[in-house]
Amino acid sequence: MTEPADDAPRARAADPDAPREVKLPSGLTVTLRSHRDLRRRDIHRVYGAVTGDGPSRIEMYDALIELLVTASSDQRHPVPFTADVLEALDPDDYLALWGEIQDAYNLVTGRSVLPRVDDHADPTPPTTESNDSDPG
Repeated sequence: MTEPADDAPRARAADPDAPREVKLPSGLTVTLRSHRDLRRRDIHRVYGAVTGDGPSRIEMYDALIELLVTASSDQRHPVPFTADVLEALDPDDYLALWGEIQDAYNLVTGRSVLPRVDDHADPTPPTTESNDSDPG
């Protein structure tokens, strides 16, 4: 059995509610809390970060990054990841963080809800009687 390369994508934690470490392209490692920890006040804070007439995706992502990053492996990038810290990040790291917090963005913008249906799906398929799919 071969070991995965250091730059191989890491599998998500078995517990979706657990914080997880993410190694960014520059080598910086951050700890992200789960998007499932977001509460109403957090969602209001994300929308409160919007300074223009309508929701700005960039401002919302920045606010989510500030909320979700709980630790950093480099003291040059201290937590919380405010606008100044984000400005100092390598652009590839910044974009990688966007990808890592996509579930949180979807939750805040109403594109997903807690809990996810897939996490609690009934493992048995519906019966013919319950779904009127009698082939005969």
